[in-house]
Amino acid sequence: MGQSFACKHNFTLIFLLIGKILYIWRDMRHIYNLTLKVLPVIYFMYLFSLTISMAGMEIFGWTGIFLTLFVGLYEYVVNKKSIWVAHPLNKVFLVLALALFVSVITSPFGNYPEVSKLYYIGKIRNLIFFTYHLIIFNRIFSYKRALKVLLYFMLPIVAYALLQKFSGFDPIMGNWHFNWGFQNNSLTREVFNMYLTYINVFQFYFFIMLSFAIIGKIKPGLRIFLVVLVILFLVSFVFSASRAIVIAIFVGTLVQMFLSKRLIYMFMILTMALIPILAYKISPNFKSKADNTVQNLTKLGDTKRFQIYNTHLAMFKDYPIKGVGYGINEPITFEYYKKLGVTTDTGFRGHSHNIIVQMLAGTGLLGTIPFVALWVILFIMTFNAYKIADKTKDWYNAALCNGLLGGFTSFIVNGMTEWNFGDYETNHNLMFFIAVAGFVWLQQKKKQGQN
Repeated sequence: MGQSFACKHNFTLIFLLIGKILYIWRDMRHIYNLTLKVLPVIYFMYLFSLTISMAGMEIFGWTGIFLTLFVGLYEYVVNKKSIWVAHPLNKVFLVLALALFVSVITSPFGNYPEVSKLYYIGKIRNLIFFTYHLIIFNRIFSYKRALKVLLYFMLPIVAYALLQKFSGFDPIMGNWHFNWGFQNNSLTREVFNMYLTYINVFQFYFFIMLSFAIIGKIKPGLRIFLVVLVILFLVSFVFSASRAIVIAIFVGTLVQMFLSKRLIYMFMILTMALIPILAYKISPNFKSKADNTVQNLTKLGDTKRFQIYNTHLAMFKDYPIKGVGYGINEPITFEYYKKLGVTTDTGFRGHSHNIIVQMLAGTGLLGTIPFVALWVILFIMTFNAYKIADKTKDWYNAALCNGLLGGFTSFIVNGMTEWNFGDYETNHNLMFFIAVAGFVWLQQKKKQGQN
């Protein structure tokens, strides 16, 4: 009798458990359907954040990743389908991430008071956004739609940047007064509250707009609008506090000209040559920086950066295989000043001001080799996608790849004097544009295989 009762009780519990699972699973289906509706909104907010808000990038970016992970798990369990988008760069990013991780956890300076291994491991996290964007482009939000959405934000962004440059108006820093004149240039912070972040983010948008304005088969009204945006961004770049952007824009434009074989780019290049000359005549800040660069050419144009550049090279010489740890070369700079007997304190305690030296010092050959490989593969992929699109008369993707190559070139040239890869706002945008290039490459290869 007792055994019979226990058996019935167990069966009752089993049926209740099954019923509960079915009830939850029914709700899961509703949650899944709701997630598919919410994801495009979350991604739109992420796109908006790419142009103006670091907090938005993190909130909407990681919310989108977790929701996408849920969709992927649900579809794999229920439909036996994978949302994964296979791409050669996935492996490159994985190898790079592992190399950066190893450099941190094995850092010889892990016990240094100012070093937090968890913090520097966290700096690797944004690499996952490449794969995230591929999945979104493939299922949720097309890359063409994403680029169109981003275009809507360009005019207010550049208008605000120029307003702040030439008026001194800066509500972020609490300066609500307008004092028009070129004397305000050295004080402006611009969008993201940092001029270097501004140029490193919006150079990508600049080159894509330039490419579509020149070689895109678009309506006259849109072409005029893009030309206006290109001019406004060019002025904002030249009158920023960055010296490298002038050279970077010039080199990137040359790349686009040689690829497209459009002589109209010559007009752009001539304009770019005249604007710095004009800026040198009328902007004290621009003139001061230009003169300082010329006077210190033997020291890479800047004595302060030259000192930290050499200091971080010394770290690489001491730890050539794994470096001192990804990003950890920054807080230990002072220790190396003492070790090298540097007596002139320039106040610099940060990064190497060079994208390659930063990787060498922080990650040694272990991280630098996959990092360089990433860029080589990316350029080859984007160039091949451009050739296929050009050959098949796919004007949209031809113009897009032409713009991306100009933007990537400008980014690397800027990186010769700046650690732009390590900047969070820049990195979010960079992952987006690398994913666009990678997704277009997949499409073009598929198209080539069908012909």
